[in-house]
Amino acid sequence: MKSLLPKQLLAKGKITLKDIELNSYSLPFEDEILRYGKETLIDIYRDMAYIREFENTLELSRKQGLNGYKFNYACHLSTGQEAVAVGEALALKKEDIIFGTHRSHGEFIAKSMRAIRLMNDKELDEVLSNYPTPTYQNIKSTLTQGAKNNAVDFILYGAFAEIFARTSGLQRGMGGSMHLHFAPFGVYPNNAIVGGSAPLAVGAALYNRINAKSGIVVANLGDGALNCGAVYEAIALATMHQYRSLWAEKKGLPLLFVVSDNLYARGGSTKQETGSYDTPARLGAGFTENQMYSESVNGLNPLAVADAVSRARESIENGNGAVLISATTYRHSEHSIGDNPSRDGLEVASWTALDPLVTYPKLLFENGILTKSELESIDDNVKERISHAYNLAINETISPILKATGNALTQYTFNNQKVVTTPSNYDFESNHEYQKLLQKGKDLTLRDALSLGIIEGFKADSSLVAYGEDVRGWSQKNSVFYGLDKTLPYERLFNTPISESAIVGAEVGYAMRGGTVLAELLYADFLTRSADEIINQSAKWQAISGGTLKLPLTLRLPIGRSYGGQHSQDLSGLIARVPGLKVYYPATPFDALATMRECLSSTDPSIIFEPKEYYDKLEEFTPIPSTPYALNHTSKKMDGSYATVVAIGSALYDVVSAVRTSGKNIDVFSLVAIAPIDYAPIIESVKKTGILIVCGESTLCGGIMSDIVAHIQKECFHALKRPIEIISLPNTIIPPNGKDSGIYNLENKILEAIKSI
Repeated sequence: MKSLLPKQLLAKGKITLKDIELNSYSLPFEDEILRYGKETLIDIYRDMAYIREFENTLELSRKQGLNGYKFNYACHLSTGQEAVAVGEALALKKEDIIFGTHRSHGEFIAKSMRAIRLMNDKELDEVLSNYPTPTYQNIKSTLTQGAKNNAVDFILYGAFAEIFARTSGLQRGMGGSMHLHFAPFGVYPNNAIVGGSAPLAVGAALYNRINAKSGIVVANLGDGALNCGAVYEAIALATMHQYRSLWAEKKGLPLLFVVSDNLYARGGSTKQETGSYDTPARLGAGFTENQMYSESVNGLNPLAVADAVSRARESIENGNGAVLISATTYRHSEHSIGDNPSRDGLEVASWTALDPLVTYPKLLFENGILTKSELESIDDNVKERISHAYNLAINETISPILKATGNALTQYTFNNQKVVTTPSNYDFESNHEYQKLLQKGKDLTLRDALSLGIIEGFKADSSLVAYGEDVRGWSQKNSVFYGLDKTLPYERLFNTPISESAIVGAEVGYAMRGGTVLAELLYADFLTRSADEIINQSAKWQAISGGTLKLPLTLRLPIGRSYGGQHSQDLSGLIARVPGLKVYYPATPFDALATMRECLSSTDPSIIFEPKEYYDKLEEFTPIPSTPYALNHTSKKMDGSYATVVAIGSALYDVVSAVRTSGKNIDVFSLVAIAPIDYAPIIESVKKTGILIVCGESTLCGGIMSDIVAHIQKECFHALKRPIEIISLPNTIIPPNGKDSGIYNLENKILEAIKSI
């Protein structure tokens, strides 16, 4: 543990950096023959040839059409970078997993081929036949060459079919080129968001570390991604001191960052224009005392890459934590297929001369590993198999095109399943705070209810982990974890850096690996700092994967009245409009407990907005039962026939107060789930009363109220006696004097609306 005393921290001294190795690989090829054997050395070429031919086929089909088919979807090639992908995969084990970039065909194929060689025939047969998409069934009759060859044909076909948006693709055509993955072979999602895989990979590494799973996690990045904030946040979360000081088993995360330094981001050169460093390997020195054991290697030599990754694996397995490798390579193609040439001819020619598909087979020739006729035979076989897979993928009978008919697209948004859990053995019975919660009975506050739901989750699910900014050993106003640090070890409840992108992104990776995760952002306002991870990662992957992935994650967001324009916003309406998220806004202890129980048992990504102003509020509507029960998503709090009022979140208390003051009998609903919304009770009520008032603490432009009005207007048009009324905050900021400014004058507005009926 580092000292926080001034005597140490203010002492005179220097920070000494060690040398960073650049292209230090120098093993004699004879040693590599002994290390790998001739067959594996030939396989290295074969896998690079698969990648090159696969991408050449894509390029030809995209540019001019091939065999009567021309596809027009986004596709980014990694031509020239094959040695990085294959060298990396060569050093990985069956249990290791990788995350990729938006140009990861190479990494996808290389890791798949490596897994196929490491798995036995029975394992391969089970993987192919049990995969939940139609990929295997649609080509089963063509798979007649034995388990390993069948697996190769399967993965090539499945990738082509996915890229061409066919329902028989590995993600049912829902993902396309930039989202290829096949988890059974250790290939986790590639990511269309530059740098997007970094936080996910951290989450997967956390899962392995916390749940004692074998294997390392590789985050593949491009040099352009190193200008993304999410990547730096991911590295910060991946290298925290607590792993090696406060956690029970004192070792770092099993995580390797591999940067394919191909000299370009989209089009601009990171070396000459947009970057600030000569090599990405420098970055490690900014994060840890051991400089993340970073080094830069020759990414045109698969053996140099494999050597570096092998040493990184050994360091990680020894508990030293995350490692960063920069592999210098060159992307022969422009950013996307079809982009106009933009580079200097001499530069292109000089790198083309070092093409690994030319230099590596030459090395094999010179050392008697391979003859030219054997090379031609390999090339012919590769082309034949790629052509076969391509032709199957463009055959609309075998590979139907994805069409937006019926629920073809929406059926994968949610899976609506429950987490299969193994109970934990934490001793909550001797936890003083837990016993106090049990003794409170019906006198639970909203904060108490959330805490009780979380403890129940930890008791029921041994994979559950919770983290966020100041969640452990902290009893500030917003805390719902007080006392849990007395029972839960650090690795199950821990504090994170102020890295909202990494906090949420790591949730996604942890959940993808099979664990249940609960994270917190200190204020809901800060969700904007993790907008990509909420909107493009959490909300998308179940649909993108065609239902092959589940995301049992919950994000807690304390929301509402606080101070100033950046801590008091109600942004719930923004998130509720994002397809793929289950969004809740409970306002009472009963609903808060039910919400937490539902979220922690669900395999769908969930967001809980918690009205922090009412954390100390007692239940005043429904007694809190001691046993689990189904959450009422649209919960009726008061009965009447005079009018219908729908309250969103904390506005419930303004509504109830106004209704009681009015003396009218009114149906009052608390919209506990704001996405998806259960409209049935509201529709039934409005058809009875003919009058609807919708109230929320958000601004009119940012809230969900207008959506509710549009839906009810359509469903209840003939029953309405007057226009639907919306009560909201003005479209402006919350001033620093908050409540004292009168901006929250909802109760009076509601009362006026009721009186005007």
